[in-house]
Amino acid sequence: MKAGFPEPARAALSGRPSAFTRVLRAVALFAVSSQAYLYARELSLYPVFAGCFAAATVAGAVIGRTPLRAWVAVSAAVAASFAMRAAAFAGIAAARGVWPSPSTDALYAVFDETWLPFLPLWAWAAASAAMAGRKRAFIVAEAAIDLVILALSAWPQGGRRVTIYPHPSMLAGAGIVALVFSLLLLYRAAGESERSTVGKRARRALPLLVPLALLLVWLFGRYTENATASGGGLLKPTLFRFDFSQYLKLESKIELGDGLVLIVRKDPGDMNVYLRGQTLSRFDEAGNYFDSIDSGPAKDESRVLPDRPKSFPDPGWGKRVPVMQDYYVLSLEPGALVAMNRPVSVEPMRPWSGSSFSSVYGVVSSVRDASWYDESVDAPADGYDPRGSGAGNAISAEALRAFLDFGRDGRIAKLANDITAGRSTPFEKARAVETYLRDNYFYSLNPGAAPNGDKIGRFLFETKKGYCSYFAFSMALLLRASGIPSRIAVGFFVDPETEALGFFPVKENMAHAWVEAWMGPYGWIEFDPTSQTPAPGESIEFSNSVDPELFESLLKEILKNKPLPFGSVEDGAVDSPSGWQGARRAAELAARFWPLTLVALFAMVLAAGWTILALRVRTAKGRALALLAWSLVVDAAAVHGCRRKADETTQEFAARTETATGVPLRALSADFDRARFSPVVDERDAADFAARSARAARELGTKAHCLARILGFLDPRRPFRRRP
Repeated sequence: MKAGFPEPARAALSGRPSAFTRVLRAVALFAVSSQAYLYARELSLYPVFAGCFAAATVAGAVIGRTPLRAWVAVSAAVAASFAMRAAAFAGIAAARGVWPSPSTDALYAVFDETWLPFLPLWAWAAASAAMAGRKRAFIVAEAAIDLVILALSAWPQGGRRVTIYPHPSMLAGAGIVALVFSLLLLYRAAGESERSTVGKRARRALPLLVPLALLLVWLFGRYTENATASGGGLLKPTLFRFDFSQYLKLESKIELGDGLVLIVRKDPGDMNVYLRGQTLSRFDEAGNYFDSIDSGPAKDESRVLPDRPKSFPDPGWGKRVPVMQDYYVLSLEPGALVAMNRPVSVEPMRPWSGSSFSSVYGVVSSVRDASWYDESVDAPADGYDPRGSGAGNAISAEALRAFLDFGRDGRIAKLANDITAGRSTPFEKARAVETYLRDNYFYSLNPGAAPNGDKIGRFLFETKKGYCSYFAFSMALLLRASGIPSRIAVGFFVDPETEALGFFPVKENMAHAWVEAWMGPYGWIEFDPTSQTPAPGESIEFSNSVDPELFESLLKEILKNKPLPFGSVEDGAVDSPSGWQGARRAAELAARFWPLTLVALFAMVLAAGWTILALRVRTAKGRALALLAWSLVVDAAAVHGCRRKADETTQEFAARTETATGVPLRALSADFDRARFSPVVDERDAADFAARSARAARELGTKAHCLARILGFLDPRRPFRRRP
């Protein structure tokens, strides 16, 4: 007998799988392969992709049912993926004969645009279908291969920027779906024969794989958290909190939500309306901005809400005034910091008991004064070079290169020169670009896909329509081409008309992207180039007003209660950093990383169970020791696949297990019966019996399959099972 699976299991796995199992494996492979399609979705058509996959799978399944040898069948299946193109072209030619038109002629190119990039996938789909129709063991291996394909398709997302999905949580969901399909496929393939011990193990193992699934969720959470730390996203994205993911890159279509995100209190007379959450500085050839530059006076001192009051250096920029704000956050990640232009101090607060808000904090920001808004006033940024050096005006050479990088498109430089012709100061040039985009372009939530991937070029020189990110991304490039360092800011705008008692509601549809231009001694100054004119044939209908009853109830709650200062408890006593604060932070971390917490709790419970069982064996004596020792032998036999039946005597069980495993148990079972029914059990005899039982249990364990031993150890039922 070969090492590895027992003979009955090998026989079960070597047979042909059922039709349902073959269909299930095809669906699992299609679900995983669809991740690869997302990279070319703007050039390929999904119906063509799905049709090619179905054709390759059907061809491979038909070939797999033939009496051809395995290598011949696989070769024929791979060849069928090439023949699929010839068949498609023949069908298009027939259609062209019936309906001759340019659109019919274009079908050749449409088919090749989908078929050619995914040719290796068609070959694998056909070959795997051919092999899956022959042996059930191949499907077991394919369940693992599917996860490898998923990992390879998600590998390019390791740059901490999710591009194939509009929301990183969807990437996590895709991974979980693929894992579920793989486990279900393994369950079906290994469990089709009730005689197969592998099938039984798979059934018993499924509940134990829940911690592994939770670990996968935690890994995706760590991925998105790292993306946040590296500038790839403002928040740790979740399905239940608002995040700016669709504003951090150029999408072909977006949808605006209507939920209330936060409430901000500020001076109603202050004209600054932009609440910044994140900046994007670096630009790549794909037309994406990412990451932030931290250098000199241009550095962002605060991007994450601190856990205690904190002040930041004020570079002393000119034409600035301090503005106080209070933030009451409903659906942002509690650790996110949203504030006006340049925070100089942040004070986190503890929400009151029963608060509707996830976090509360106060900010003092240094923002531009009213002269920047008065067109009649001379530009305060006159007579300086934003790329120069001097007090409060220095940017490192590395940061300056990033802030001035606009790619290689010469059309952008020409357009920038045309727009800024006749303007002498950086402020005048920035205002000219802002006005040009506002007056000559249109707002649209459905800007469409760029066939060549140049989304900014398509926006600037072809469609001239897009949402705020398109305007901001384009203005930043035009400013950079004009020699003005610039970056993207993402956050919210505040509608002055929604003010009530100095409070302003901020909704999801008020998320926004704008431009910050470096004005040297005046710091980062906001410019908003987004047009208010809808694209022809489109209408934008959304309201900045919030449900009056909801807003009123939240205002009453705010005015009635008072957030507690940092480090205080509700009775006014001060927390000890090593006492309540430490426990609270530990609880917050445990809740934030709940999948890892559950895995840790599972490990702790398992360790406690085995420790308690070991202590019971060490402290037991006489008959109790004999009964415990024999129960461990029964457990070891169950891991091997020989579970004791309810109507089976001890001798019958021992004989059946000895025949199946080769471990001598008949004499041991006879001694167990004597110990169980004897009126008195000598302690030395019981200790000797326990030692022989331990050797038998170890021998049963060494003869069991490695996977079965691991799963048996991880079974939380074993150490807590009721024993004599």
